[in-house]
Amino acid sequence: MSSFPPPEPHEPIQEVWDGIFWVRGSVRMGPGLRIPRNMAVVRDGDELTLVSPVRLSEQGEAELEELGTVKHVVRIGIHAMDDAYCVDRFGATYWAPDGLIPEGGPKHEKLREGSDLPISDAT
Repeated sequence: MSSFPPPEPHEPIQEVWDGIFWVRGSVRMGPGLRIPRNMAVVRDGDELTLVSPVRLSEQGEAELEELGTVKHVVRIGIHAMDDAYCVDRFGATYWAPDGLIPEGGPKHEKLREGSDLPISDAT
């Protein structure tokens, strides 16, 4: 049995700019209460970076894999419920801003000025 939360309802992957994709998702917070969650997908060559990941359905994952290979997962805020699933599922490198993940938290690369970043030419 998986310790990861199951996929929640989401819309199809939409390309919003050349190489930039968006997924609108949601999560159930209680009876009759759903809040929105969104994921950006950046394609850099054949590599994909998931920013604020949303776990996709099997069909959604198949569509994602048609776009490229997931190599990076980036956490930029507090919502992180699907980060561990995506890192595990795709064997991706996990990135987070310096200081966001407490000492002893998940293994990750630090996003900080002057360091290598998961997207070429990013600052």
